[in-house]
Formats: sequence, C-alpha cells, structure tokens
Amino acid sequence: FNVDEIVVFSSDGASPAAPQRTDGSVFMARLLQYLECPQYLRKAIFPMHPDLRCVGLLAPLDAANHPRATEQCAYREGLISEKGGSKDGRSGAIVGLPKEVSVDRRLPAGTRVTVRMPSRPGEPAAVVPPREPREKLGLHWGFSVRLAKDLPSVWSECPFGGGYDLSLGTSDKGDSDWLQGEGFRLPAFKHLLIVFGGVEGLEPVVEAHPELAAHGIETSARRLGRP
Repeated sequence: FNVDEIVVFSSDGASPAAPQRTDGSVFMARLLQYLECPQYLRKAIFPMHPDLRCVGLLAPLDAANHPRATEQCAYREGLISEKGGSKDGRSGAIVGLPKEVSVDRRLPAGTRVTVRMPSRPGEPAAVVPPREPREKLGLHWGFSVRLAKDLPSVWSECPFGGGYDLSLGTSDKGDSDWLQGEGFRLPAFKHLLIVFGGVEGLEPVVEAHPELAAHGIETSARRLGRP
C-alpha cells in the first residue's frame, strides 16, 4: 500500500493499568516493527520477548525490502556484522545472501542499513538512505513505526517538514457517497494521513480533544468516510 509511516496512538492517553503486561499500543508497535523487518534480520535485531511468542502465525508482508536469497535486486536491507570486516577499513553486512557483503564504510556492529548492491564483482555495496529505493526505483521500502500518547500528538509530533498536508478520518458511521460525487478530486498532497479509530470508532476520540477543531479536525458525516 506504499505506507511510509504507521502511527499507533492511545485513545485515552492513559498509562497501562497493569505494569506487568505490555500496553496495547506498545504491543501493536512491536508487532509492526517485527513484520517490517526482513526475515533474515529478525533473529539478530529482536531479542526473545513474550509479545513475539505468536509471530509465526502472522502472514509475511512479502515486501520489496524482504528479498529472497535467490533474487537479484538493486537494493537490500542489511545489518552490520560483528566480524572485523575487510582489511581496508570497511565493514561487512548481513544482507540475506549466503555470504556477507563488504560495504563502503566502517560502521558500528548492529547498525541496520540499506545498501545498493554492487554492479561488478569485487566492489563494495554502498550504504544509502532508506528512501533511495523508493525515490529512484519507485519501490515501497518498508515503513517506520511511531507511538503517540494521544490523537493530537499524531499531528504535533509529525516527523515530516510541514506536517501532514491532508488528513482523512474513517468511520463505520461515516458517509462515503460524497466521495463518489461528480467532480470530486482529492487535493494535491505530499503527506497523506489516514486515521482509523478503535472499537468504539474515531468519533469519541476526536470529541475528547476539542482543540483539534482549531486545525479543521472534527466529526461529521461529510468529513468521516466509511472504509
């Protein structure tokens, strides 16, 4: 779905009542981070945790950043190895291939990286920004996961410069007919945010934060669309 970021927010902003149990938001965020990580890196990145005891039941994403060992691809996700690397000062990285690859710089062991695979044998892989596969080849290259203490924090803590320039709320009580209206067009946007509520829907959460109305966020059949 080309999602770049998933934000998990608490509907009441309260701390978990039982400290011995994982808060629902933290539990969901941990599962999402685990799913986003390529299978060949999960054991090294995620220590054993009670929240992950049933992850084997989750369907794999089969995303572009989860390549198989037999696939030829321009980019791969990797983890800097604890081994010494090459004698020329470069680090080695685990990238889901039978052998580690050498990267073009020295980095601390355990660092997760996105690498551009070399075009010729003997060349090192280039460490690149995680956004490069999407910007250069149009590949969906995973997503980040962010926790927000409440709904207003979803907007106030937005990591994108200029914030989310278009926000859409969903509700089973909403009316989607206006979306089908003649001449309807979504305005141009750089960062679109789609908000889903919990079991009780999105309306109670929005109504609990009247300060959102100042930013044009309110509940109405015209503003909440049926998913």
